[in-house]
Amino acid sequence: MDNESRMKWYLKNLLFCKEYGGVCITHQNLIDNFGEYQKRVGERFLSEFEIRYFNEQEFSSIKQYAIEDSVFSQIEKQCGSRSAEISHLLGEDDFLLHKSLDRIFHKMKDDFPNENIEMAFHCLNAYKSITDACERYNVPLISYTFSCMRKVHGYRQTLYIAAIDKPIYCTDDGKIRYDKFCQENNNFPILNNKEIIALLGKSRTLPLTLLMDKEPSHEIAICGEAFAYIPSVYYTYHYDDDDVYYYIGKIYKQSQTKTRQHPYLLGHMQIPKDHFMQDDPASFILSCKRTTSVASQIMLKTMLWGRTPVMPKDTLPLAFQCATKYDEIKVTDLKFLNYYLFCYMVPSSLMFDADYWRWRMTKPSEIEIYIRHLKEILKNVECYESIFNKKDDIFWDILATRKSDNSIVENMKSFVPSEAIDWNATTSKVILKYIDKPDETIWVANNFKNGEIKSRFIISDNLTLKNILFFAIDDRATYIKVERALVNDTPVVVSTKCEYTEKHCPSVVINVSEITGTISTLTVFWNYDDSYSGSYK
Repeated sequence: MDNESRMKWYLKNLLFCKEYGGVCITHQNLIDNFGEYQKRVGERFLSEFEIRYFNEQEFSSIKQYAIEDSVFSQIEKQCGSRSAEISHLLGEDDFLLHKSLDRIFHKMKDDFPNENIEMAFHCLNAYKSITDACERYNVPLISYTFSCMRKVHGYRQTLYIAAIDKPIYCTDDGKIRYDKFCQENNNFPILNNKEIIALLGKSRTLPLTLLMDKEPSHEIAICGEAFAYIPSVYYTYHYDDDDVYYYIGKIYKQSQTKTRQHPYLLGHMQIPKDHFMQDDPASFILSCKRTTSVASQIMLKTMLWGRTPVMPKDTLPLAFQCATKYDEIKVTDLKFLNYYLFCYMVPSSLMFDADYWRWRMTKPSEIEIYIRHLKEILKNVECYESIFNKKDDIFWDILATRKSDNSIVENMKSFVPSEAIDWNATTSKVILKYIDKPDETIWVANNFKNGEIKSRFIISDNLTLKNILFFAIDDRATYIKVERALVNDTPVVVSTKCEYTEKHCPSVVINVSEITGTISTLTVFWNYDDSYSGSYK
């Protein structure tokens, strides 16, 4: 992790210390260069990491202890490289770091003689010197990181992966707790895949639930990591992206696979991700029978969308529930999927709540944790608990609680999927611009017939409608050719040139003042040309 990435988590932990009276142990250079590093944290990362900027007075009010920069520079010099240094620190209690941590723990005891350290939070897996120090001083160590479900990305609830006195990039804690969960008297609600997506999923991907039973076009999807070398993974498993490509290449032809690279890696390679990479991976996952990765949390999304996650190594808490062979089919058990989402992972509103972790230290049953988390999530997404009293499928009932998505749900109810699917163009959207109220966005699933893509929208609220913006492919740049557009099944004049359309830019803009009568439907027939692949669709 570079200093700028570390700075975001540093701000996250400072906010926790500010709210709960904690102290912060961090790198000396972060404290010394706080003002400079904070300036490099862009505005978009504030919502991404659910953080805020600190002024000088607030920063000074937080008690902090520094690990000297010289500790890490000396260890790196002794090991010969940064990668070797990290491997060493993950596996061994280093003398220099051990000594620095002892100094800090003794200083904290001197500074707070009448207080005990209740718990310590650490972002990602901790070095062995840190875990050993927490054991010596009898301090529970909570390792944590974001899951792939975050509100800023469109999910309705941010969830964290967290473990007490266990590493988070392995399967041990997940398996131990799930075994315990299964042994308990578990009379609890179980949601199916579509119901979970209805409860937690993004607005933009709701229509994709109508395509989950469609046949994938490829055998396996490969999700690349942000870094070629993940120290905590390689130290234990000696496994990286090169191994994935090698083993898959022995089984499948290149035409049978698809690859999605991490945006961080694309940035380093100076490849414009706006053109090559869709924002959301759901249609990418659905287009393949299986998905694999070294340690990407896209494995959870693969479980959620009902495809086979393949993990030959136990690099995530959910790995023990995944297929281990690249040609295997294994759909995730719903009981485990519910457990992992509603019990193992922690809602953001509880993750940095000291009282919650004090409760967790009392060792409640897994069912108690499950119920508490589920109630917290239902409260956060404004879904009522009595919805689980129904015995039948509650997919549409849950969707009905998503008031801001009423128009999307209305369109879903009228959609009948075609036999063929183009997984690169599964959904489209319109933005309705009104004279007297905020814009409204409607996503729909697309149909495919006679070589054309068909997007059809039902438009209910049209009294003060001003413009309709149609986005054929919203989340990547490509060439779009609109063949024709119909309002209320009557043709309207639109440009039919094949034009390069930037990401998040409309393909068609319809001025409602030029339309006679009330608009109830918009239907657009179109196609696209991904020029980078040389194929015209």
